[in-house]
Amino acid sequence: MSRAHLEIPPGAQGNAEPSVGFQDLEEFAAGLVALDGGQIGTWDWDLKNDAVRWGGHAARVFNVVPGSAPLRFEQFLDMVHPEDRPGVNDAMHHAIAQGLPLDIEFRALGDGGASSVLALHEARWVAAQGQAYTDDRGEPVRMLGVMQDITERKRLESQF
Repeated sequence: MSRAHLEIPPGAQGNAEPSVGFQDLEEFAAGLVALDGGQIGTWDWDLKNDAVRWGGHAARVFNVVPGSAPLRFEQFLDMVHPEDRPGVNDAMHHAIAQGLPLDIEFRALGDGGASSVLALHEARWVAAQGQAYTDDRGEPVRMLGVMQDITERKRLESQF
């Protein structure tokens, strides 16, 4: 089994003056617009600090303010439909332990995790893909991925 290694270039963290040109920023902004248009967002789980962050549409699906304080993994699981929690938990930990890509579909509670009847009824379907990354010693340190809102697709599938 081959594990993905995450290497951060020296000085990349906390670099106050990134060296990117205007065209690079335009391309980056266009990429963000495309992700948002496709109802796709990003997620980042810092395994060492147990900190989960979302960006773009993923933050909206979970009703999390982009840039807000990260959540612990257990808090993330609280925002997954109760019937889907065991499968999501198992799939993510299996992907980390085996160094395999993650590819799952589950329902997200868009009210910050309250399991009221209304929240369960209004759950959003999401497809998440990701990959765990290791440090120099081969220890998993981070899991990064994308998430797409597939609620409309699931609704259409249920009609046939």
